[in-house]
Amino acid sequence: MDTTPHAEERGGGVGVEMALIWIAMLSLVAAATQVALVFYAVAAFHALHAALARAADAPRARAVAAGIALMTLTGMWQTRTFATLEYARYTADVNQRQWLTMLPERRREFAARPVYLGIMDSMVEQGTDPSTAHRTQYSARVNRVLGMP
Repeated sequence: MDTTPHAEERGGGVGVEMALIWIAMLSLVAAATQVALVFYAVAAFHALHAALARAADAPRARAVAAGIALMTLTGMWQTRTFATLEYARYTADVNQRQWLTMLPERRREFAARPVYLGIMDSMVEQGTDPSTAHRTQYSARVNRVLGMP
Protein backbone atom coordinates (compact mmCIF):
# COMPACT_ATOMS: atom_id res chain seq x y z
CA MET A 1 0.00 0.00 0.00
CA ASP A 2 1.40 3.35 -1.02
CA THR A 3 1.25 5.72 1.93
CA THR A 4 2.81 8.76 0.28
CA PRO A 5 0.71 11.94 0.32
CA HIS A 6 -1.71 12.19 -2.59
CA ALA A 7 -0.84 8.66 -3.78
CA GLU A 8 -4.25 8.26 -5.37
CA GLU A 9 -3.67 11.38 -7.50
CA ARG A 10 -0.54 10.09 -9.21
CA GLY A 11 -2.00 8.84 -12.45
CA GLY A 12 0.79 9.33 -15.01
CA GLY A 13 3.67 7.79 -13.06
CA VAL A 14 4.50 5.14 -15.63
CA GLY A 15 4.79 7.66 -18.44
CA VAL A 16 7.06 9.90 -16.41
CA GLU A 17 9.20 6.94 -15.38
CA MET A 18 9.49 5.76 -18.97
CA ALA A 19 10.46 9.26 -20.07
CA LEU A 20 13.14 9.39 -17.39
CA ILE A 21 14.45 5.96 -18.39
CA TRP A 22 14.62 7.11 -22.02
CA ILE A 23 16.55 10.18 -20.92
CA ALA A 24 18.95 7.93 -19.03
CA MET A 25 19.40 5.72 -22.09
CA LEU A 26 19.90 8.67 -24.41
CA SER A 27 22.57 9.98 -22.08
CA LEU A 28 24.61 6.92 -23.01
CA VAL A 29 24.71 8.17 -26.56
CA ALA A 30 24.50 11.94 -26.32
CA ALA A 31 26.34 12.97 -23.15
CA ALA A 32 28.95 14.90 -25.07
CA THR A 33 28.93 18.03 -22.95
CA GLN A 34 30.07 18.04 -19.34
CA VAL A 35 27.22 20.31 -18.21
CA ALA A 36 24.52 18.05 -19.63
CA LEU A 37 26.09 15.05 -17.92
CA VAL A 38 25.02 16.29 -14.48
CA PHE A 39 21.39 16.62 -15.55
CA TYR A 40 21.48 13.21 -17.23
CA ALA A 41 22.92 11.66 -14.06
CA VAL A 42 20.17 13.18 -11.89
CA ALA A 43 17.47 12.07 -14.34
CA ALA A 44 19.00 8.59 -14.53
CA PHE A 45 19.09 8.28 -10.74
CA HIS A 46 15.42 9.21 -10.36
CA ALA A 47 14.37 7.02 -13.28
CA LEU A 48 16.19 3.98 -11.95
CA HIS A 49 14.95 4.60 -8.42
CA ALA A 50 11.35 4.79 -9.64
CA ALA A 51 11.78 1.72 -11.86
CA LEU A 52 13.26 -0.31 -9.00
CA ALA A 53 10.46 0.74 -6.67
CA ARG A 54 7.84 -0.25 -9.22
CA ALA A 55 9.61 -3.55 -10.04
CA ALA A 56 9.72 -4.48 -6.36
CA ASP A 57 5.90 -4.45 -6.21
CA ALA A 58 5.38 -6.11 -9.60
CA PRO A 59 4.42 -9.74 -10.22
CA ARG A 60 7.38 -12.14 -10.44
CA ALA A 61 7.62 -12.33 -14.25
CA ARG A 62 7.46 -8.57 -14.63
CA ALA A 63 9.99 -8.08 -11.81
CA VAL A 64 12.42 -10.49 -13.49
CA ALA A 65 12.00 -8.71 -16.84
CA ALA A 66 12.54 -5.34 -15.17
CA GLY A 67 15.62 -6.69 -13.40
CA ILE A 68 17.08 -7.94 -16.68
CA ALA A 69 16.34 -4.62 -18.38
CA LEU A 70 17.93 -2.66 -15.54
CA MET A 71 21.00 -4.91 -15.50
CA THR A 72 21.34 -4.40 -19.26
CA LEU A 73 21.09 -0.64 -18.77
CA THR A 74 23.71 -0.84 -16.02
CA GLY A 75 26.04 -2.78 -18.31
CA MET A 76 25.58 -0.24 -21.09
CA TRP A 77 26.27 2.62 -18.66
CA GLN A 78 29.46 0.94 -17.41
CA THR A 79 30.62 0.36 -20.98
CA ARG A 80 30.05 4.05 -21.69
CA THR A 81 32.05 4.98 -18.59
CA PHE A 82 34.98 2.76 -19.54
CA ALA A 83 34.91 4.09 -23.10
CA THR A 84 35.02 7.69 -21.83
CA LEU A 85 38.00 6.97 -19.59
CA GLU A 86 39.84 5.04 -22.28
CA TYR A 87 39.23 7.80 -24.82
CA ALA A 88 40.77 10.33 -22.41
CA ARG A 89 43.79 8.05 -21.99
CA TYR A 90 44.03 7.56 -25.75
CA THR A 91 43.96 11.35 -26.26
CA ALA A 92 46.72 11.77 -23.66
CA ASP A 93 48.86 9.18 -25.50
CA VAL A 94 48.31 10.90 -28.85
CA ASN A 95 49.14 14.32 -27.38
CA GLN A 96 52.34 13.01 -25.82
CA ARG A 97 53.44 11.39 -29.09
CA GLN A 98 52.75 14.64 -30.92
CA TRP A 99 54.81 16.58 -28.38
CA LEU A 100 57.71 14.21 -28.95
CA THR A 101 57.51 14.00 -32.73
CA MET A 102 56.29 17.45 -33.73
CA LEU A 103 58.29 19.66 -31.36
CA PRO A 104 61.25 20.37 -33.69
CA GLU A 105 58.89 21.09 -36.60
CA ARG A 106 56.82 23.51 -34.50
CA ARG A 107 59.93 25.30 -33.28
CA ARG A 108 60.94 25.91 -36.91
CA GLU A 109 57.40 26.89 -37.92
CA PHE A 110 57.01 29.48 -35.14
CA ALA A 111 60.62 30.72 -35.01
CA ALA A 112 59.46 34.29 -35.72
CA ARG A 113 57.05 34.29 -32.74
CA PRO A 114 59.15 34.47 -29.56
CA VAL A 115 56.15 34.74 -27.20
CA TYR A 116 54.61 31.55 -28.62
CA LEU A 117 57.98 29.77 -28.46
CA GLY A 118 58.39 30.83 -24.83
CA ILE A 119 54.99 29.41 -23.94
CA MET A 120 55.68 26.23 -25.88
CA ASP A 121 59.11 25.79 -24.28
CA SER A 122 57.61 26.23 -20.81
CA MET A 123 55.22 23.34 -21.56
CA VAL A 124 57.76 20.88 -23.00
CA GLU A 125 58.37 19.15 -19.66
CA GLN A 126 54.64 18.64 -19.12
CA GLY A 127 54.05 17.47 -22.69
CA THR A 128 56.85 14.90 -22.66
CA ASP A 129 56.36 13.60 -19.11
CA PRO A 130 56.36 9.77 -19.30
CA SER A 131 54.13 9.44 -16.21
CA THR A 132 51.01 10.67 -18.01
CA ALA A 133 47.96 8.42 -18.33
CA HIS A 134 48.42 5.48 -20.66
CA ARG A 135 45.77 3.33 -22.23
CA THR A 136 44.80 0.10 -20.56
CA GLN A 137 45.86 -2.87 -22.67
CA TYR A 138 42.53 -4.55 -23.35
CA SER A 139 42.02 -7.36 -25.84
CA ALA A 140 41.00 -6.47 -29.39
CA ARG A 141 37.42 -7.57 -28.65
CA VAL A 142 37.09 -5.20 -25.67
CA ASN A 143 38.61 -2.34 -27.71
CA ARG A 144 35.98 -2.94 -30.42
CA VAL A 145 33.16 -2.83 -27.84
CA LEU A 146 34.58 0.40 -26.40
CA GLY A 147 35.08 1.89 -29.88
CA MET A 148 38.82 2.38 -29.41
CA PRO A 149 41.30 2.13 -32.29
